[in-house]
Amino acid sequence: MVVSPAGRAGDAYLRHTTPLDTAAAAVSALRCAPRVDTPVGRPVYDGGGVDSAGKPSVSAAGPHAAHRQTSTDWTLRAGVAVAVRVRADSFRRRIALVTGAASGIGLALSQELADRGATVVLADLDLERNEEAARALCARGAEATARRLDVTDPESVSDVVRDTAARHGRIDYLFNNAGINTVGEALHFCLDDWEHLLSVNVRGVIHGVHAVYPIMVTQGSGHIVNVASLAALVPSPFQVAYATTKHAVLGLSVSLRAEARKYGVRVSAVCPGFIATRMGETQRVINVERARVDAAVPLRPYPAARCARDILHGVARNQEIILVTAFARWAYRARRWCPALASAVAGRVGRRGL
Repeated sequence: MVVSPAGRAGDAYLRHTTPLDTAAAAVSALRCAPRVDTPVGRPVYDGGGVDSAGKPSVSAAGPHAAHRQTSTDWTLRAGVAVAVRVRADSFRRRIALVTGAASGIGLALSQELADRGATVVLADLDLERNEEAARALCARGAEATARRLDVTDPESVSDVVRDTAARHGRIDYLFNNAGINTVGEALHFCLDDWEHLLSVNVRGVIHGVHAVYPIMVTQGSGHIVNVASLAALVPSPFQVAYATTKHAVLGLSVSLRAEARKYGVRVSAVCPGFIATRMGETQRVINVERARVDAAVPLRPYPAARCARDILHGVARNQEIILVTAFARWAYRARRWCPALASAVAGRVGRRGL
């Protein structure tokens, strides 16, 4: 549903305002408007863009309308206010495959998906920890299974994806979450350091997309969620190789999203800020003390459970880029609105060192 604030009474006002002013006024007016629930079976706007005629695309609230919600969110698209309805049961009875699911964001996503009624396949290289997580979910009444997965091995990824689709009849969500980090000056990186990051963070995502995308195209539905990073959006000194891989994930996601729309497949990229996970403990550091790396984090890390809720909220709204944490949103806007300032801040960090 698209609502414009401009009526006859507002024509004179609109002649003296900018499109941004108009959009802001639209949001204000919509927030005060009474809420109207859309009956089941009626088309609802799903945030998916426009059709060939230039009108907002709609989807029928039927068996595959996985993006229904009990509350209404407001967002700006093309200078007008758009009401995007998303229901709390968006993930109920859906099949979700999560990579890197044994800890951190992946584990939090698995728990949140299970709490929302999804069937979750937890995939991770650490099978023991992964099975423990799956058992804990099953003990809470959820339907969850654990699979060993090496995202750097295309056959391993293909086997898990094919088995999941065969066992459940479909795959509704793939969360490409597995990732690693290496911190240090690029000057001290050897090619093996670069290759290690590329094999997990880039090829791991490519392997997941390559395996699941044809299945979702055949289904005519599905959502691929690739976890990138704030480092894909802003300069990140001492994480040059990591930022390189996350830029690749972001580029893959937004480009595939444009292609996949005609098949009914959705693609989103997640760009979190500083999240409380085990990555700080497991990341490699080169020519720098780990304590100094930990001390360089400017903010208290955001809880992984809240991060998972924010991600699923963005997925349900079919957001192209899902920013997690207020700091990530601020940094992204600063980079877009004043790139020189963002570059100057990053340059100062680079000169100061770790």
